[in-house]
Amino acid sequence: MPIPLPATGRTWAPGDDMTPNKLEPTRLNTGITLIGKRAHLPDNLRVGRNCIIGVDLRPEDFPADILASGETVEDRTFAHGWQRDLARRRANTP
Repeated sequence: MPIPLPATGRTWAPGDDMTPNKLEPTRLNTGITLIGKRAHLPDNLRVGRNCIIGVDLRPEDFPADILASGETVEDRTFAHGWQRDLARRRANTP
């Protein structure tokens, strides 16, 4: 049974699925899910265990309403985080 996350409309699906993260199987295998800074999750998103949700994501970056245990969603627009930060600073400069 999904557990609602307070004031977000999203749920976390607890259970016995401890599938390790596909990109970091030796580091993310205990059930924790990482959510990046400034990530905007879609409404009604169900997130499993051992997931990585990247930084600066928008709801349209998520391919489905369910992120299965061990999956990763990252924005591939920039190869490095510093490139994203530089682009953001340039966009905010008059």
